[in-house]
Amino acid sequence: MLEIDLPMIPVPWSASRVGKKGHFNPRGKEKLWAQWQIKNMYRGKPIEGFVVLDLTFIEPPPNSASKSMKARMLSGELIPTRCDNTNMQKFIEDCLKNIVFNDDRYVAKNISEKLYGEKGRILIKIYPLEEYRKLNEDHSR
Repeated sequence: MLEIDLPMIPVPWSASRVGKKGHFNPRGKEKLWAQWQIKNMYRGKPIEGFVVLDLTFIEPPPNSASKSMKARMLSGELIPTRCDNTNMQKFIEDCLKNIVFNDDRYVAKNISEKLYGEKGRILIKIYPLEEYRKLNEDHSR
């Protein structure tokens, strides 16, 4: 298993747009920054074969939230609604592509969760599929 802790507020994937001056990726800067961080944390060769991604998206409470609301958010009583889980997953898959695995089509399973925390971050656990199956086989007994 490989663990990566990205110190960033989770952002959703966004399609490139075409304008008068050509293509524009609205998440281009965030993607480049995340890829740079991932490359610094993972220096190995891309994992061969299928993988399982276990993602935890941690968002800070909004500044406009009251103290009691922030306490409820940080306790896990409230779940973030700012972004859609699948779009955040897609953003991370695109950032990991060609660094940790060759292509996002080799992601066999996604497990993801959204939470509030003091600081924004993305916790990524990457398992080769066979390792994940062995771990879950052992836990199911």
